[in-house]
Amino acid sequence: MKKFLILTLSIIALVLCFSIVSFAEETPHKGTWGELSWEFYEPTGTLTITGSGEMNEFYFGGGTDAWHFYNFYNYDIKKVVISEGITSVSANAFRMFSSLEEVVLPSTLEKIGMDAFSGCYSLESIDIPDSVTEIGERAFAQCSGLKSITLPSGLTAISNYMFT
Repeated sequence: MKKFLILTLSIIALVLCFSIVSFAEETPHKGTWGELSWEFYEPTGTLTITGSGEMNEFYFGGGTDAWHFYNFYNYDIKKVVISEGITSVSANAFRMFSSLEEVVLPSTLEKIGMDAFSGCYSLESIDIPDSVTEIGERAFAQCSGLKSITLPSGLTAISNYMFT
């Protein structure tokens, strides 16, 4: 009877441990950045950004920037979804996200900043909505996997070295 009780308790302890680990992996990382909110769901590698207005600038090494988590997680992010209402992708926002494969941009987007997606080697295609009128320097530089890009008809400015 004693062996049965020990075995039963051991099994219960193992089940609880695996449940806690599983729950922790499925809990999204969340935060804010200016007026925008973000959520990173690790099991799928999906980063979703919600809110309205412009995206604040991102500066590498800015330890107090709310976006500094990107430097930590950028190798896990495979998909970025920018929700309706957001009007810009800031400079350096997704720079060097080497595992980024898919980007969903909103119809409210007007501007893509300098180096916004540079170094996203795994990105193969991107559809830029017709609402975008400006794309910054090197926005897609070093995107060696990029095979297809749809540019909007209303584009008024394409900066230097956009694809180099």
